[in-house]
Amino acid sequence: MEHGGTPSIVVGITGTMGAGKGEVSRYLAQRYGFTPLFVRDAIKEALQARGLPVDRDHMRELANQLRAQHGADWFVRTLLDRARQQRLDRVIIDSIRAPAEAEAVREAGGIILAVDADRRLRYERVRARASETDQVSFEEFVRQEEAELTGAAGPNAQNLAAVMEDADVLLENDGSLDALHVKLDQLMAQLRIAPQAQSSS
Repeated sequence: MEHGGTPSIVVGITGTMGAGKGEVSRYLAQRYGFTPLFVRDAIKEALQARGLPVDRDHMRELANQLRAQHGADWFVRTLLDRARQQRLDRVIIDSIRAPAEAEAVREAGGIILAVDADRRLRYERVRARASETDQVSFEEFVRQEEAELTGAAGPNAQNLAAVMEDADVLLENDGSLDALHVKLDQLMAQLRIAPQAQSSS
C-alpha cells in the first residue's frame, strides 16, 4: 500500500461525546507516530467561513448539508486525499459519524475504532474540557447526543449509532487513562504496529 503516497494504516475513530476520542488520537500520535486529521476542524472552518456560530447544532446541520451536496463520505475523502498529498504513513481520521465515511476508511485499507463510556461520566468529561461547544446542561447534552446517534435526517446525515454498531473494535473507556492506554497498546500489538522509536534521554 505504499504506492502513490497511500498511508500504510488508517484508523477511523468514532464514538460518543466525551468518550475519549481525543485522548485516543493523542496517544496513538505520541506513541505510534500517527498523524491525526480532524473532521471537526474542517466543519469548524466551513462554519467560520460562512459567519455561523461554532456550536454542535450548527456543526451537525452544516456537515449534513455538505454531505448531501458532495457525498456522504466527502469529509473523509478530502482528508484521505490530504494524507496522500502529504505522504503520511500512519493516519487517524477523527471522527467518523456516517456509515459512508466508515466505508471510505475501509476502502483505504483502514479500520474503524469506536470509543464509548457511561453517559454521565462522559458529560462530566465534556464539562471539564470547557470548549466552546461543550458548555451545556445535561439535558441539552442528551438531546444533542440523541440527534447525532440516529440518521433521522436522511441517508447523508450523521448516524453514529450505525457506525459504532459496525465498528471493527469497541473500546470501553470507563476507567483511568492508564487503562485506556493499555487497551490501545494491546490493539496495536494485534495489528502488528510497533511503537515509534523513542529517543533515549
